[in-house]
Amino acid sequence: MKKYLVVVSLGVALFLSAFVSEGKSCTNFIVTKGASQNGSVMICYLCDAPFPSRLHYIPAADHEAGSFVDIL
Repeated sequence: MKKYLVVVSLGVALFLSAFVSEGKSCTNFIVTKGASQNGSVMICYLCDAPFPSRLHYIPAADHEAGSFVDIL
C-alpha cells in the first residue's frame, strides 16, 4: 500500500508539473519613512526573470509642468 501511494503521488506530481510555467516577474518592496519604525526608507528590488534589468537613478529636480523624463 505504501509503495502504491508513493507511485500515485509521483504520478500526480509529474502530471501537475506539466501545467507549471516559468514565472517572469519582478518583486519590489518599498517602505516609506512613515511606515518604518525608525523613519528609514527601504527599497528592495528582486529580478525573478532570466533577463538582465537595471535600476536607473534620476535625481530630483524642478521640472516644467507636462515635461517628461526619457527612460533609457
